[in-house]
Amino acid sequence: AGAGAGAAHERHRLVAELEELLGHIRSREGFAAFGLPPTIDDLLAEAAHGPVVTYNVSRYRSDALLLTSEGITACPLPRLTEEALYT
Repeated sequence: AGAGAGAAHERHRLVAELEELLGHIRSREGFAAFGLPPTIDDLLAEAAHGPVVTYNVSRYRSDALLLTSEGITACPLPRLTEEALYT
């Protein structure tokens, strides 16, 4: 249990250090959203010149993610596999 507790303590210390560093970066002008996911408005702006399509493929399910200026939708692709994407 001692080695596991030491590793857990080290992870917590590293997380705190990372959070402090990210806070410092985000305090700089122009970096408020550094390392954060885009907002819905940011994503929708990417589709201003036409739809954007990406695929999400896993062993649990597969979908095409459709990004348009109206919103984001998922189109189920139940027979799409990772192997099919590379062939």
